[in-house]
Amino acid sequence: MELVLALVLAASYACIALLLVRVRRLERRVSMLAGLLEKAVSFDRVVRKLERAMRKPRKRYIVFRVVSEEPIDPESVERAIADKFREVVGEVGYTLARPRLIQGGGDCWILRVRHTYKNHAIAVLGLVREVDGVRVLLVPVATSGTIRRARSRCT
Repeated sequence: MELVLALVLAASYACIALLLVRVRRLERRVSMLAGLLEKAVSFDRVVRKLERAMRKPRKRYIVFRVVSEEPIDPESVERAIADKFREVVGEVGYTLARPRLIQGGGDCWILRVRHTYKNHAIAVLGLVREVDGVRVLLVPVATSGTIRRARSRCT
């Protein structure tokens, strides 16, 4: 009887040991899955940030006036702005900003840039002092997100 009791007790201990091993394995798997879920959440955030970064960049239209002693050619003004832009933000910044003179001549001029470089463009307009040997002032008037609104600000 003692031998049977000892065998039953030993078998019980063995079963308990096996159960503990399985419980520990399950705990490790659960913690691993919890870690994967946390990574999945952060991975989702990374994907959202990448999608936001890959969106089509918005444009800003800067309306400005040219004050000069003589009439000025729009191409020379665009060239002067581009040269000063390269000087201020570098070649890479100029390429990323993509400044383009949309409307030039007369009383109202419109410069288009990417929205992240709007402040750079306004600063560059203030730094241009000479175009083809003629002293000028480029005075920013307004900034708009649409060309239609920018043209309405010209009048």
